[in-house]
Amino acid sequence: NLGRQELVLKQAGTIPEQISAQEAKEESVLASVDNLQAQIRKTVLRSSITGVVSSQKAKIGEIAAANTVVVSLISVSRYEIEANIAEADIAKVKIGQAAEVTLDAYGSDAVFAAAVVKIDPAETIIDGVATYKTTFQFTDLDERVKSGMTANIEIAIAKKEGVVVVPERAVITKNGGKFIRLVASPESSRPEVKEAPVTTGLRGSDGNIEVLQGVKEGDKVIIFVQEDGFN
Repeated sequence: NLGRQELVLKQAGTIPEQISAQEAKEESVLASVDNLQAQIRKTVLRSSITGVVSSQKAKIGEIAAANTVVVSLISVSRYEIEANIAEADIAKVKIGQAAEVTLDAYGSDAVFAAAVVKIDPAETIIDGVATYKTTFQFTDLDERVKSGMTANIEIAIAKKEGVVVVPERAVITKNGGKFIRLVASPESSRPEVKEAPVTTGLRGSDGNIEVLQGVKEGDKVIIFVQEDGFN
């Protein structure tokens, strides 16, 4: 009859409203869950690198001030060395150049391979001298290398073999030229000293310098002269 049909229509009309209300309630619950999860994520400190925690200075319940180091990490990647190179030498240094590194902890016999990976474009003034911070990275992973060790670096600017070299202190600069004192007659009982003009090349880190012209292999070079003679 008509009354029953109206009842059915009214009941049918409430079903979509109930579904909408239920969906709204579920969305509200999900939003609350997302908000709580976001708050929980803020309580977790995550490192941007893979490494090992070397120190942890914070205590439970302590309030950490801004810009305060509470946790220190050491990367498990290759270690890097930062060195300040003087303005006079920085023009010779290029990205990718090989370098040899010794660590004070192991002495000069233990040599580690490294390479130049970064050169700061801006200068750093140290004791009134312009220097440029240069970053070196060890070529190989080596467990002997530890954070904070003191390193000595030699950069391979260029390499030559089979050249004539003399101690750099034997080269004299005067009147705009370079000279080396040689023993003119080494077989004589009273050998004479002569100055030979030379052209120099590469300077080594061992205190020697390459001679391109003016000296040949076997010449006796005088390193310094004493007042009563020469050596």
